[in-house]
Amino acid sequence: MTSSPPLTRRAAVQLRGTTGPIWARIYWPPGSGPGRPPPPLLIYFAGSEANDADPECRQLCLRGGLVILAGPSTTPYDVALADAQAIVGWAADHATELEADPARLLISGRGDGLVLATEVSRIAGQEGWPELLLLTDLATTLERTNR
Repeated sequence: MTSSPPLTRRAAVQLRGTTGPIWARIYWPPGSGPGRPPPPLLIYFAGSEANDADPECRQLCLRGGLVILAGPSTTPYDVALADAQAIVGWAADHATELEADPARLLISGRGDGLVLATEVSRIAGQEGWPELLLLTDLATTLERTNR
């Protein structure tokens, strides 16, 4: 079993969902914070529970130098999509408070979470939300970024 890499900070946050509270996690990379250039913010839909993706989110945070907001993918789909839109809206509104760059918003996920990320990205483009960069292959993207 591999140990999780260290982070500067990690926190849980409770957001408003369509049918009740949504618990999400925020991860900050080492060296981020006041007085530093803000890193991009990755909104990551991690499957049914955000906790399931803790090691994965730690790796993404460290390797990508990203602030990550990891939210669950709920069911049924219509609720999951509405919750995903709420999470993205909250993240866009609070990126500066999260010490992230509000002009560099990324969205991704795994499994059903990637389906949600893709749909929210499409909706965002149609409705004039802040621009979201959809990442569909994070491993390749991060490898290219770190070269």
